Formats: sequence, C-alpha cells, structure tokens
Amino acid sequence: MSDSDSDIDQLRRSNRARRPPKRLRDAIESSDEDSRHPSTREPTTAGDTDIDNNTPAPSASLNSSSANLTRRERFETRYKTLERTPEEVLAKQMNYWTSPVYAHFQAPPTINTAGSDVRYIFVCKTHPSIKISRARHDESTSNLKRHVDRCGPSDSAESRSLASYAHGSSYHPAKFRVRVALWCARARRPFSIIEDQELRDIFYDFNATAKIHSRQTLARDIEEIHQLTKDTFIERFKIHNGMVHIGCDGWTSPNVISFLGVTVHYIEEEKIVSRILDYIKISNAHTGKHLAERLAECLQEYGLENKVMALVADNGSNNDTLVDALAGLIPSFRGAQFRIRCFGHVLNLVAKAILVPFARKRETEDNNPNDPVNAFFSTLDNSEKDNDAPNDEDPLAAEVEASDTLAVDDVVAEAELDGRLNPLGMTDAALGQMAITKLRQLAIKIFWSPTLSEDLKEQCNKAGIAQKRMKRDVTTRWNSTSELLDGSLELRPALDRLVIKEAHNRLRNARLSRFKLSQEEWLVLEQLSPMLNIIMYATKQISRRDVPLVHEVIPYIDSVSSYFDTVIDNTALLPAVRHAALRGLLMMNKYYSKTDEAIVYRIAMILHPAYKTSYFKDARWEEEWISTAVSVARKEWLENYKEKGQLLVSSTLSTETILEPRRDRFAEARRHFASMNQKARPTITDAFEEWISAAPVATQLATSDPIAYWLGMKKAGHPLSQMALDYLTVPATSTDVERAFSRGGLTVSKLRHSLTDKSTRCSSVLGSWAEIPGFIPFDSIVEKFKEKSQRMRKKQKTTDEILDLDSD
Repeated sequence: MSDSDSDIDQLRRSNRARRPPKRLRDAIESSDEDSRHPSTREPTTAGDTDIDNNTPAPSASLNSSSANLTRRERFETRYKTLERTPEEVLAKQMNYWTSPVYAHFQAPPTINTAGSDVRYIFVCKTHPSIKISRARHDESTSNLKRHVDRCGPSDSAESRSLASYAHGSSYHPAKFRVRVALWCARARRPFSIIEDQELRDIFYDFNATAKIHSRQTLARDIEEIHQLTKDTFIERFKIHNGMVHIGCDGWTSPNVISFLGVTVHYIEEEKIVSRILDYIKISNAHTGKHLAERLAECLQEYGLENKVMALVADNGSNNDTLVDALAGLIPSFRGAQFRIRCFGHVLNLVAKAILVPFARKRETEDNNPNDPVNAFFSTLDNSEKDNDAPNDEDPLAAEVEASDTLAVDDVVAEAELDGRLNPLGMTDAALGQMAITKLRQLAIKIFWSPTLSEDLKEQCNKAGIAQKRMKRDVTTRWNSTSELLDGSLELRPALDRLVIKEAHNRLRNARLSRFKLSQEEWLVLEQLSPMLNIIMYATKQISRRDVPLVHEVIPYIDSVSSYFDTVIDNTALLPAVRHAALRGLLMMNKYYSKTDEAIVYRIAMILHPAYKTSYFKDARWEEEWISTAVSVARKEWLENYKEKGQLLVSSTLSTETILEPRRDRFAEARRHFASMNQKARPTITDAFEEWISAAPVATQLATSDPIAYWLGMKKAGHPLSQMALDYLTVPATSTDVERAFSRGGLTVSKLRHSLTDKSTRCSSVLGSWAEIPGFIPFDSIVEKFKEKSQRMRKKQKTTDEILDLDSD
C-alpha cells in the first residue's frame, strides 16, 4: 500500500471514530450536495472565505493536505474538469444547488482562476458590494447562509422566497407539479404553455426555487394522475351497493382519432351522479361486435361486469348489434330489454320528420322548370346553391346518419298512406318550401355580410324593434332552423325594409329582393314556429345539466303526441303545417312502440311514488297494457330482488310507522290492542303487492324527487327500495357523452392536432374529473409524487457513490 493510500485509510478511520464539532455539523447539514452526493459528506469548509467580515472558515483536524487533495480529485473526476471548461463545470454544479440561499446571490457566480485554483465569487443581490468567495470543489453553504442571516431585508422576489422558506411555505415541488398538471387538463391548456417564459417568470416571482418541468414531463404527469385517479374510481365501485348504468356514443376527434365515449350513472352519497368513465380508442371498423368487445374490456377493467344494468345509446343500427353482443360479454347486462334509446336523438328525428314537407329534394332540381321552387333556385349563382353556409358543426357518424335517413324515409312513406289528411298538393308543398328556402338564403347573406348586418340594425331602429343578430341555419342542426324562424319573426318589420332597399338590389350586389317573403310565406313560418318550439323545449328539458331519467320519457312522449294531434285536427292551419305535424307524430309513435321492447320504462313508471299505475290509467292506456306492465314489474321483483322470506308489515302501519314513528302517551296502548285487528286482516304481505295496491304517494318529495323519496325509504328498510333506485336512476339520454365530446373537441384545438390518442384520452377524461369537487384524490397523488421524487434522488445518490468509488 502506498503512503498516500495509507494516509487516506487513516483519515477514513479517524472520520468514523471522531464526531465533528457542532459548527462543522451545521455546515454539513446546510450543504446542497449532502443530500445528493454521499461522496461529499466529508466535512470541510477550509475553502470558504467570507470577505465581508473576514470570519474564518470552520476548521477541523480533517484539513490535511491529503484530505483536500482527495476531495478535489473526486470533484475533478465527477465533473470531468479536464474535459470541460470552467463555465461548463459551473453549469453542471448548479443543477445540484437546491438550497434557497443561492437565490440571495447573483447567478451565476463569477469564476476566479489562479493557476490550478478555481474559486467562485458570490455577489449579494441586496448589497452588491458584498462578495463571498468559495473554492470550486467545496460545496458547503454555511458561509453563504451566515451572510444571508445577517443581510438586511429587501423587497425582492428572492427575499420573499427566502422569507417564506424561513417562516414556513406551502410550496412543495410535488404539490406544485400536480397542480400544474390538473390546471392544464381542466382548463384545456396546451402542454407547451409550461415552457412560456412569461409564465415561468410569474412562478419564479412567487418562488425563486420553483422546479418547472418540460412539456414532455407535463404530458407524462397528466397520464400518471389520470391512472391514479382511475385506481380510486375503481375502488369506489368495489364498495358501491347497487347497479350502474352506461351511456356510450362514437366520436372522431379533430386530430382524426376515433373514440367510443363512455359515461357511468349511479347513486353516490345519496344523489345520482354522472361521470365520464373513459374514451376508448376504436381502430377497426365501427361494427357493433367490435364496439361491444372494446366496451366490455373497459367495463371489466373497472370491475363493472356484474354491476351494469342498462345501456343508453343513439338509434344507430350498429347499436342493435352492440347490445346483443354485449349481453354475451357482460353477465349483468340482459340485452335489448335494458337498451335505452337516447330520447334526445328521438326528438331530433321527430324534428327532421317535421321539416320534410319544407325540404326541397335536390334530385328534382331541374326536372320541372315550371315549379316555383326550381324557378327561384335558377336565380341563384353556383356559390349560393352549393354552399349555404360553412358547416362548423361535427357531422353525424355515418352509421347514425344513414339510420336517420332510413327512419325519416319510412315515416314519409307511411304518411302518404295515412288517412287522417289528404295528400299534400304541389302548390301547398311549394309554399312551405319557398318560405323556408328564401329565409335560409336571406339569413346566409346577412350573417356573412358586415354591411348588411349593420344595415339590419339600422332598420330595427327605424321599425322600433330591438336589435338582434340574424341567425343562420346549419344543415346538421335542426334546432338552428327553429332559432332562425323564431328570430326572423321578431325581425320581420326590419327584414321587410332591408330586402327592398335599392342599395342592396343592384345588378352586381346582393339582390335581396329575391328573398322577400310574401304574406302567405310569413304565415307558414308563424304556424310552423310553435311546433318546432315544442320540440326545442322538450329537447332542452331532457338535455338539462342534471341527469334526465327514464321515467320522464313516456310523459314527454304523451304530451308531444297530444300537441301533434291538436295541430293535425286544426283545419284553420295550412296543409303543409298539418302534414308536418302528422310526420312528427308518426316518428314519435315509431319510437313509442320501441319502449315496449325494454322493460325499464314501464317498471320505472310503476316504481315512481307519484305515478304507480295511476299515470297509465289517466293516460287511458288499455287495461291489458296496464296489467302487462304490472306483471313485468312483479316478475322482475320476484326473480331478481325479492329475497326468500322477505316480508313487509302492512301499509296501515308500515309507511307511517317507518317514516314518522308516532310517539305519544297511547303508544303502549296501541301495541297492546294491535292484536285485536290481526284476525280481521292479513298482517304480512309481499312488498311489491303492498306497493302496487296502495294509492300514489301524494307528497311534494314523492312528486318532485322520487330518488330522494326512495333513499329515505331505503334508510327505513323498505325491501323494494333497491329495485326502485336501480330503475329510477336509468338515464334517458346520452347527452353527457356528447358533452364529453365537446370537451374533447376543445382539448384538441386546431393547434394541438399532434396529440396522441393517449394524451387526448387522458387530458379529456382527467379534465372532466377535475371539474368535480373532491373527485381527484389530490393529497394521495401528491404523496405518490413525493415518493417518486425521493426514489429518483436515491437513484441519483447511488450513481454518484459509484462514481466516487471509481474515482478513488
């Protein structure tokens, strides 16, 4: 062994045998590298010089030349000082300087080289005349910290950061990292925003030591937080008591990735909730079988294969196959009996059927030149014919669009054979078509012309009516037609003035006089508008923010159908309007009959405390239909809910006693004499029979909130409560899936088309979850990120230790 090796070995033994003095231990504990590089834990501050007060650096018996030489050699090997310039070495070192004291000094420190001796000069930001010199290979911060403790206060971001560090700050790198990821997901911010220098400066103003990661790390953080939140979601389902219901719909994102959006609906904390479950990437053809397989995989991943009761989706033909295939993959799902057709989509089809008499078929455009509609179209140039307005709406999925077209065509053919009205004549049909066509073309002209829009405001002022922006009709949104009619009727005086102005009727100008509506054409719009408003109102009600439920569907269908009957029988209305009502009624009846295919609708109505069978009787259902509905509900109770031997006390005592126990001086007496009546009537009966034989519950709670009513009954121990809650929580529409797609469309903006399917999925789903108060397990996620950071630091320490041993 050489003399130098012997000296080193003796030095190490002395380190193990002797504990450094307190001042030296303080220096060690404040060192940056003490937590990152075990190789630098040998205590020495001999290289530090405090120029400000000439306080000598701490000294110890460790300050032997061989010790300093070994420390320097290790430093030079680790930072490769022979291969790098002093500036490169400094930059490498600064990556490990995490102590907040460095924020007090100008960065980077000045490099002072004298031969082989390299020192760093730290200049105080508050008092630039004060400088602290430190040997390059010595990374203790004790002298720097000593100066910071004595330095006078200054109103700077750095001093505020140090003050918060000294007095306790809420900042933590892991918490900060999680918050940034949740902000970007919830607010749909691009990942690149984290690299904006202005935003980074804001962060540094609040905390000069903030650790800001790259956009790539941010994307990975969002994916990790999504998975951690998903894990807690799965745990919630494990303890959930009751069934859940699934909604699904297809969507192609702006970056051309096909997804199947899935929502879940269930009771949580005594209220019905709707949650985004997942975006499932669909790579193959959108066949019902493939969709069912991918959906089943998702449900199994969440542990829901034995909890799914009903599925709500649109009326696309591929969903028929999906339902059948899913029944064979998910044990709890019983197929078509529990398939709910999105009622919002049904109302959309009804509106399309209503507008059929007012639509001009393009294939007959040039067949009859004497037709007034064709004559009008001959006045339009090619741009006006081919492009009524830029379509900024997502088109319907091809399968759904094809299914819708077939359904409308079937209704049109059925209407021709219906005996309630005479066939619609060509003149009457042309009147309706001309009214809608002229108004659509006029709206397009005004909407896209700033000059005409301003002139319309002027005409509103002259006519003494409120100014309103002209709305346009979008071909993929029937409700835009309703809004167009409603708004145009209010603007009629101004529109009549606008279209006859000479300035807008020159040869090479808009020639608005072509679009002037006659009195009869305005009358068509006046009579058609209320009908579309009925459908619009029903659509908004059934698509409201809180979950629309299946027991609301039949009352809505009955109400809208009754309105159609009134319009059809009103001979004072124009033939085109009455025929529109007939087609709407036939489409509504088409899907009314499909409610018989699913048992959910009737059972939910019977278990509604304010309905039971009374609604069917009031709606004049045939007695046989009512008996069938009761039999279906009874069978479901007996086969899937009633436990053997489960009985309920008779209603004369049960409902009143369970919900509102009577406590008075005769309570004991009532119990004593109760046996007198038991011989006269049965004391025990089946829970369902008890329910169906009793009158509807006439309370405000039962009428307005059947879910809350049955939650109360469940607390009271009513045996029928779980069945009632399972059926009454079935959603009536897949609106929540469509809302999720709107979020997804905002997440994938025009500037983010390079997002991968995984980033699109995680950002959209996590963003939706983040909007739910308390849904994200924030504290546990922060702890996970802390543990991850600690593991990374330990890994770094291990790497440095290996490097130090090699250098020795």
